[in-house]
Amino acid sequence: MTKRHPKKRKFSGALAEPLEPPRWSGLLDEEENKNAWSSWQATRLRKLEVLKAHYGIEEQGYLELSLALATEFVPGFQPKTRMGRPKKWTSIVRGYLYADAMHLLSENNLPETAISEIAEQVARLPHWQDFLEKIDATGISSSPAEAIRTQFYEAKKDPLWTFVAWDSFRYYRDTDRLDEYYKNVRSALLQRNE
Repeated sequence: MTKRHPKKRKFSGALAEPLEPPRWSGLLDEEENKNAWSSWQATRLRKLEVLKAHYGIEEQGYLELSLALATEFVPGFQPKTRMGRPKKWTSIVRGYLYADAMHLLSENNLPETAISEIAEQVARLPHWQDFLEKIDATGISSSPAEAIRTQFYEAKKDPLWTFVAWDSFRYYRDTDRLDEYYKNVRSALLQRNE
């Protein structure tokens, strides 16, 4: 497994130029060596100020600079990132699916157990067609109707959320705002399908 690190910042100007080593030697007298060392230290301090500015740190701010550098370069200071692609079938997506299925079941006076009969109708709704266009997960059928049926039963495992989703749909329907509701549905499905 490879470790993923945050993208490193690009350095430019003085921060991109390597630091020349100090020019002291046994051939120089003590004063010249001291001046070479002081010059080298002054260059390092100037670059440190430029580095602080690069990270947007003002005043003394050496603790903040240390933390900024550690966060960028030391794995132990970096937040964990989830590996892999985000889940396509989230609770929210399943809630929208459940509401659409329940709507079609109630329009056709069918019980919940008749989901297989209306799964194809749900799969043909434009927002679900777009969402189901790419089914590339292991264990999910390539048949849109079968995916709808399977995910409907997955949604039912969370009765509180399915109640909220179905109640929300009925509220939008009863207030003649289904266009707004389906705009929200399309937006949520689009985010999960990217």
